[in-house]
Amino acid sequence: MLNQMPVCLLNKNVVRKAIGADAIVTFDQPFINNYYAHFDELQERLDTMTINLPIPFSKSGLPTLMQPAEILSERL
Repeated sequence: MLNQMPVCLLNKNVVRKAIGADAIVTFDQPFINNYYAHFDELQERLDTMTINLPIPFSKSGLPTLMQPAEILSERL
């Protein structure tokens, strides 16, 4: 059995009916660190893939990654 870390996707775009997730909440700090270390490259690749797509797909963006404690502190 694989040791998998729990992940939660948060989407604030429900009202706008846009695609994607605003945030990914995970305990996996190495994943978060790697994501932000390569964020600019990932954003550039996403922009290249979506530039010719119709809206809302062409407006896609990368989500924020955070630990559960961060999301809880935002809500207090």
